[in-house]
Amino acid sequence: MSDLLSASLRGTVYLDTTLGPHLWPALVDPNQLELIVLNLAINGRDAMAPGGALTMATFNTVIADAPARPRKSPPPRQYVGLAVCDAGIGIPEDVLPRVFEPFFTTKDPGKGSGLGLAQVFGFAKQSGGSVWIETHVGEGTSVTVFLPRARPAADSRRY
Repeated sequence: MSDLLSASLRGTVYLDTTLGPHLWPALVDPNQLELIVLNLAINGRDAMAPGGALTMATFNTVIADAPARPRKSPPPRQYVGLAVCDAGIGIPEDVLPRVFEPFFTTKDPGKGSGLGLAQVFGFAKQSGGSVWIETHVGEGTSVTVFLPRARPAADSRRY
């Protein structure tokens, strides 16, 4: 997706990637994963002034069913995570509950459809995953998508 991301970021944003070693396969349609990455990159770009930094990181994680588990965390299981973090304007607290609503946007008319985060949320949920948003006004936003770990298919070769 390097070429697509470069074109979408229009040279106005520095992209830093941290790809986790030995990532598990994720239970997600590859085309949907591309749209997740693209939507999050564009949202991050639009939230920052030219010259800002956008960070994408992938990682394996296990969400345990422990009493200390946060209320909004995904169900207990193994996940492949994708975090996209920007150093932008952040999301105000009164707007945050609506960001996954289809057609909701804070962008000027003609600058966005309001479908980006709704698609990200829908694709993650369709795969059995979840999305977390951590944001601070004036500091930036981090969106983390949790996609369930896919189990390898049984060896179907016949001997």
